[in-house]
Amino acid sequence: MADWLVLVGPHGSGKTTLAREVARSLAWVFDEEIGERLRRERMSTDPSAHAFRSQEGFDREVCRLELERDLARRGVSRVVETWHPGNLSYVRRRSPDVFEELWEQVAPAVRACTDRVLVQPLEIGEQVLAARLREPGPADPGFVPFLHSVGLGATSLARDLGLFVFPGLDTSRVAPEDACRSICARLEEAG
Repeated sequence: MADWLVLVGPHGSGKTTLAREVARSLAWVFDEEIGERLRRERMSTDPSAHAFRSQEGFDREVCRLELERDLARRGVSRVVETWHPGNLSYVRRRSPDVFEELWEQVAPAVRACTDRVLVQPLEIGEQVLAARLREPGPADPGFVPFLHSVGLGATSLARDLGLFVFPGLDTSRVAPEDACRSICARLEEAG
């Protein structure tokens, strides 16, 4: 059995930076956020394919690729950025008609996982998110609150999936190296 650490949280909370650093510190595999990579690829040809827009086919593709990667990574300790809770939080907000369909695929797969999955929520306020925002999207005043709520919703979905969820870590109040040490210490305490 291996451990999988999942970092969830709003954009700008440090998921990528911390996931890479924790993976390096522990000599674990780092798995990037599939949805972000695919979204950037799509936006290179269609600038309107931002995260705020309903994207049912996109959401299905992210889910399929994430489930395939899970199967390939069985027994491998890894740090995963966003993963199913984050992906499903997007789906619930922007493609609610698809949420139940994908939940019925993801929930049994996650619950049947023989590796231990631990979730570390990262937190920041909306003002910090707005200042750190590098996510392409519309000039809509609802975009930042949307991204913030998606990040918070991921924690709730992780609990709904029956995953072990650490207390949130406010990354706007701690340097990345200190946050990394804190996360590694939490993993060690969890045994």
